Amino acid sequence: MSGIGGILHRDRQHLNLQQITMMSEALAHRGPDGVTSYTSPHAGLIHCMLHNTPESLFESLPGKSENDHFVITWHGRIDNRQELKDRTGWKLPLDETTDSDLILAAFQKWKSACVHHLLGDFALAILDISKNSLFCARDHMGIKPFYYLLTDSVFAFSSEIKGLFHIPEFDPAPNEIRIADYLTCIITENSSTFYKNILRLPPGHTLEVTPEKSTCQMYWQPHPVPTSCRNGSEYQEQFYSIFNEAVQCRMRSTHPVGSLLSGGLDSSSIVCMAAGPLKKHLHGSLHTCSGVFDTVTECDERHYFQAILKTHTLVSHSIIADQINPGPAYDAAFARHDEPFSAPHFFMPDALLKAAGKTGVRTLLDGHDGDSAVSYGLGLFHELFVHGQWISLLREFLAIQNEPTLSQGAKFFMRLGIHSLFNTLPPFLQNRYYSRQIAENIRHLNTAFILKSNLKEHLLTPRLTPPRFSQREQHCHLRNISSPLQPVALEFMDLQSVSHGIESRYPFFDPRLISFCLALPARQKFSHGYNRHIVRASLSSLLPEIIKRRKSKTDFSPNLRHLFSTTANSWLRFHIDRFPQDVYYYINKEKLEEIQNSFRQQSSKTSILDMTYLLRCISLADWLANKQGAKHVSTQ
Repeated sequence: MSGIGGILHRDRQHLNLQQITMMSEALAHRGPDGVTSYTSPHAGLIHCMLHNTPESLFESLPGKSENDHFVITWHGRIDNRQELKDRTGWKLPLDETTDSDLILAAFQKWKSACVHHLLGDFALAILDISKNSLFCARDHMGIKPFYYLLTDSVFAFSSEIKGLFHIPEFDPAPNEIRIADYLTCIITENSSTFYKNILRLPPGHTLEVTPEKSTCQMYWQPHPVPTSCRNGSEYQEQFYSIFNEAVQCRMRSTHPVGSLLSGGLDSSSIVCMAAGPLKKHLHGSLHTCSGVFDTVTECDERHYFQAILKTHTLVSHSIIADQINPGPAYDAAFARHDEPFSAPHFFMPDALLKAAGKTGVRTLLDGHDGDSAVSYGLGLFHELFVHGQWISLLREFLAIQNEPTLSQGAKFFMRLGIHSLFNTLPPFLQNRYYSRQIAENIRHLNTAFILKSNLKEHLLTPRLTPPRFSQREQHCHLRNISSPLQPVALEFMDLQSVSHGIESRYPFFDPRLISFCLALPARQKFSHGYNRHIVRASLSSLLPEIIKRRKSKTDFSPNLRHLFSTTANSWLRFHIDRFPQDVYYYINKEKLEEIQNSFRQQSSKTSILDMTYLLRCISLADWLANKQGAKHVSTQ
């Protein structure tokens, strides 16, 4: 949790203290343990404190370096503390040393290259007082948010966009390219926001701002790190070691630690590791939070996670997820988020976070997108096909099917062959494939908006994912974990957690784990019909048999349809019937009204795709009506 912000006058104009005060007030909800600031004639830094590690209890931020030349504000967690202490020559004992002490020591030793030596989740800014310059950085995967505004005269940054609203240079004009990407579900890059002159610092990047120039540079991106492993056993031993460390690092807390537990492989792996081999690192028992379904029973996963509850001493909490009213959750999310969002099922984890917060938990482990971090390993099929390993390919096909038929086999191999040949096509044919995919999404946009903003060329640039099975496994894996959707999702979840006084931590997004998994042979990811084989095999002694043998994931769409046709039906109808005209500048009115009429007539039969599109439009409409973007929507 926690939060940071700051202002630097590059032109050396005097700092307006009221702007620092207003930024502090906008971010105060991120600092339940205090909001503090530092000011110089031309710069100001703020910090919102959530005490969540032992060292944070005696950490004072913003904080000065020993020589008083630098001031740091930051939030996050540093995991390689002992290594940094040893390499920087820091003199104090480790238990008397804060994370910010170590970051400043690293900065003084290595300057901007210090980020190559930092491991953890962080967003930071270091002010060089004499040079009137700032060095900023965001962690490898973008767990901690960092937004900024940059002009020739001023630089301002914040953990949330709302912290920048009161900067005089802030321009609320909407970024129409981002809106088009949002409505068509095509996120093409990870630096823009819905506001024209507000940017996000991409994951794994630094930003240096001086009076003369600004420089944004990438210092890390997901990449495979080769290992010396020679066989499956050695791969499994190394995965176990890295995963153990990834979970342990994220258990460092001054308060009770909790974990989401769904019964899926990712959350089950985390809970079994934390409550098993790492139990001694807990303060008391591990809290778990799960959703149960009494009505929409096809979404219920109790028969999976109960096997874990029976094995370990856990403090279990549950919510009845098919009795939630999503309406109030959406209204609260509209109020706290500064951009439109697309997360149709978010109300369930939101309810789980609320339940966790009531128990006193401040640190919550989350298995978010372990699928992308470890990879399903489906690229194995392409590799077997192109290398002519037909017997192995047939065995995997038979293993993945419950009761394979000749027809299924014929379709599977035909599709695999077509997809595997995709990359051999000339570029103009590949572009035609992408164009057909995107054309369907473009139908959701207002034609006049497309023409006026010259969006067609942008949207038809081939940036969608290639067909399934059309690339080697490592390429597929890298594409998924590097997707621009990753930081967007993490930023959304950050705000969810903040609203309940919790810091969520993601062991599967440890960069060491990702680099290791990217280097795995495809056979270590998919084997004998099971995806994420490395997890199942490495943690075989920890996981219940029912979890290890689970092949499928639960589809929560039936619960979404159930709730919006019962509990939240009136909420959705209210918004459908009161769509503001502003939104039709961007949206194809006929297409939207077609979906609206379908919902009015038979809400229980509305397709999930149409329902999620309605929710995206409602989120955009609320943003246009209540955020700064509404003031700058062009007239039709």
